[in-house]
Amino acid sequence: MRDVAFGLVGGLAAAAVCLLLCPYTLQEWVGGVARYSLINLGLRPFSGFVATWITRPHVPLLLVSFAVLAGLALWRVVVSMRRVSGFQAVTGAVCLALFGFVLFRTAFVKSEAAYNAIVWLPLFAAVALPAATRWAGWIALLIALSLPVAGLSRSALLLWNQASTGPSYAEVRAVAQRHLAEGLAVSPGLFIATPDLRQTLFGSGQSYLAAARPVWFLDQQVATGRTQPPDYEGYDLVENTFAGPVKIFAMPISRAPTGWQFALYRRQGAESAEWKD
Repeated sequence: MRDVAFGLVGGLAAAAVCLLLCPYTLQEWVGGVARYSLINLGLRPFSGFVATWITRPHVPLLLVSFAVLAGLALWRVVVSMRRVSGFQAVTGAVCLALFGFVLFRTAFVKSEAAYNAIVWLPLFAAVALPAATRWAGWIALLIALSLPVAGLSRSALLLWNQASTGPSYAEVRAVAQRHLAEGLAVSPGLFIATPDLRQTLFGSGQSYLAAARPVWFLDQQVATGRTQPPDYEGYDLVENTFAGPVKIFAMPISRAPTGWQFALYRRQGAESAEWKD
């Protein structure tokens, strides 16, 4: 009972800290999570699996880290289940199977939502730690933990670069606010910068623009992976904040920034209050 109380108090304290530090209101955060979840779960099965789990540079070889930690944690749980009664073992196996199914559905089948698996890595590591009783287990655990650390260090450098050189969240939000009433679409990664989720369209690519035909389209650079804005048929480039590769001591660590850099497009021939004069 004491452990449950400590866990509850720790969870509430962590939630309070997040609410204090988060730059967005709770309503915006909940709405953004719900909207982005629907976007991700609406993707084709296994869409972007290789890009998300193997080649994505944010966390090198993420799939290796996940597989090692999850494997050690699973082995530890199975060993522990052998020491309990039959009913408890069956109940634990059912819960474990349900957890595995949900995790596979949200993190692999819809692999663009891979963060659903990443958030469980600390738990896997905590459970796997007692399982590393031999030198091979310790080496595997060390490798699995060092890969995310390398990726986190790289992400910290990218965040520092974004804060010092790129456009701010407030600037992107102001652009979205300015064109919202005329018909605005944004690439999915900019959902949290949109003032009103109900009035905003979400999508990207030539086929989407041809079907939705918004007056304005706000495209985030990180979603394209390019150093120059793409050309979209039927749209003119109005504003461009795309930047080149990110370098630290002349060494490239990313082919494109991962922050708020954007390109703003306007549909050719569209009526716009801003362009009437």
